Amino acid sequence: MRTNGMSKMALERSPLASTDARQRQKGSATTQTSSNVKALNDKSPESRLPSPPYNTAPAAHVTPHSNSVQPTYPLPRLKSALRSILLPIIQYETSGIANLQRRIRSPLVDACFKYLGALGTHTAFLLLLPMLFWFESGAMMDVHGRSVDVNRVYGRSLVLLLAAGVYLSGAVKDYLGLPRPFSPPVARVSVSRSIDAEYGFPSTHTANAVSLSLFTGLFFLRHWSDGWTDNGQRNVLAVLTLYSILIAISRIVTGMHTLLDVLGGAVVGGGIVVIHWLWTMPMMEEWLMTSWTVPIIIVPICILLISIHPDPDGPCPCFDDSVAFVGVVMGLTIGNWHHAIYVASSGYTATSKSAALGPIMVIQRLVYGVSIIVAWRLSVKRICYALLPPLYRLLAFPFGRKYFALADKDYQSIPSSHVGSFAPSLLHLPTSERNRFKLPRYDVDIATKLIVYSGIGWLATEGIPVLFELLGL
Repeated sequence: MRTNGMSKMALERSPLASTDARQRQKGSATTQTSSNVKALNDKSPESRLPSPPYNTAPAAHVTPHSNSVQPTYPLPRLKSALRSILLPIIQYETSGIANLQRRIRSPLVDACFKYLGALGTHTAFLLLLPMLFWFESGAMMDVHGRSVDVNRVYGRSLVLLLAAGVYLSGAVKDYLGLPRPFSPPVARVSVSRSIDAEYGFPSTHTANAVSLSLFTGLFFLRHWSDGWTDNGQRNVLAVLTLYSILIAISRIVTGMHTLLDVLGGAVVGGGIVVIHWLWTMPMMEEWLMTSWTVPIIIVPICILLISIHPDPDGPCPCFDDSVAFVGVVMGLTIGNWHHAIYVASSGYTATSKSAALGPIMVIQRLVYGVSIIVAWRLSVKRICYALLPPLYRLLAFPFGRKYFALADKDYQSIPSSHVGSFAPSLLHLPTSERNRFKLPRYDVDIATKLIVYSGIGWLATEGIPVLFELLGL
């Protein structure tokens, strides 16, 4: 009976293995798991919480290998019921994924699926999406009496869909706290260590891939398919479908997700596209083209979305990703609104169609655009980290999120190691993958990310395109 009880507890709890657990024998890992779970039972939830500001190391609260919640305190009834249904499925699928990996893994297979999975990250999308606003197609469509470039309409809807997918999947992950396939026996293969620290259900990669493919296919058939042969249209749709399928398969083969996670992500991605295509998109386009209320409505909505995002039971990067994408949506929406009403309506052409640009001009735009965003990210981040902590202490802002150090209690200033340098990628959230959860997280990080990424959204959609015109690019 005790063995069965421990098996059940091991399913409900993460196996707190040390960093060299992957080299241990399965039996040794099981013994280590049992002793660690027993040690956790002897402590109250409060005593297990790490002290700020160094309160985000996964080993202090959750294991980086399975990253499952430690339910040694009562869970909400709905959450407990859902976990009791889904956890056995994850446990069952773990053995199947391990068997699959033993059959097909090789250096080539690992490399292919690892880097294929990178194409489904929201970081990759954020790096590519500004191009839709910097290189317009020249094909115009009428949106409530205004002529708008097709690329701009497609780009702002796609950003909104990807943001919704990241936010919804991240919220569900943090609420349920369901683990990824247990490792061992599954081997995790990923280009990003921070992704390994996230919970599993649902798959954000799959949600992004499905929403991108489905929306692009629908938009292509309605706005871009003129002049394409029937075979050409079918080939485009086949490529989009294949992309979604390969992303989903890569998440399973690399041990990052179960089939349950992938199906959940597909439902999220497909669902938001259907809602947006049938209802949200027409209303959003009319609102952006005609209303003066856009800024005074979108800012409170974005702040509310950040405020109601569920708190995870262990440190997880999902919330950081949600804040970044919410910020991008806020800046992008305001930029598109201002561009449509005050820039485009005045007859001012912010960008030239891509076909009229030579290769030198394209390179110049990319260099200028990327450099401006990098400079914005680094400079504004430093300014916020210098100004916000004393402001937080002065105004005594209430702060209810876990795993963040508080300006009025835990620190006086932000260390330079947290601010970062020029080396990190343009839009990627962590200072570095290796140190993402070794660094403390501060209460001002949330406002800083919101300011930085809203600025990036505005720069990409209005500021930089207008600058291109002023510079004659």
